[in-house]
Amino acid sequence: MSSAYRLRDVSVRSLRGITVDIPRGGITCVVGPSQAGKSTLLELLAGSLALESGRLWRAPGLRRVLHHGQAWTHASRGADRLAAVRRMIARRPDVLLLDEPTKQIDEPSAVELGTLLAAAETTVVVSTHDHPLTRRLGGSALVVADGTAEWQPAATIDYLAIQQATMDVLRDVRLRQGSGC
Repeated sequence: MSSAYRLRDVSVRSLRGITVDIPRGGITCVVGPSQAGKSTLLELLAGSLALESGRLWRAPGLRRVLHHGQAWTHASRGADRLAAVRRMIARRPDVLLLDEPTKQIDEPSAVELGTLLAAAETTVVVSTHDHPLTRRLGGSALVVADGTAEWQPAATIDYLAIQQATMDVLRDVRLRQGSGC
């Protein structure tokens, strides 16, 4: 399978020296703890964030890249979210970048959203904390943690460790906010 994107020794925000290829025509789930750099990676792929260092190569012919960030609050119900994703897919983008599309929706809607993405016939990159979605979509996932990104089979990812790291990050944020930092 050819690559939609190639990142070589890329550093930006919390990501440090990552080298990874994003396959063209498939689904890439990006998983990891909160604030690890998942959304940063999507912003970088969308072209809305400049590199600090390294190289980012985009496949020739990637004309239409649709990026939907974390602004899902306007479509918070499952049916609304599904309709929004259907509209995005109907536009036939070369790449669809979705940041936490199953956040705060019911399980049946999350399952249906996964089915839509699997049938999208385009390159899809999904940042998610939805471990069942990652497992349903199968294959490998890109695990982002501690400034790095590496491929790992979805079935072997230690989701409990990711959840614990997220809880640690959130606890640290609350402590900083409470101390006035």
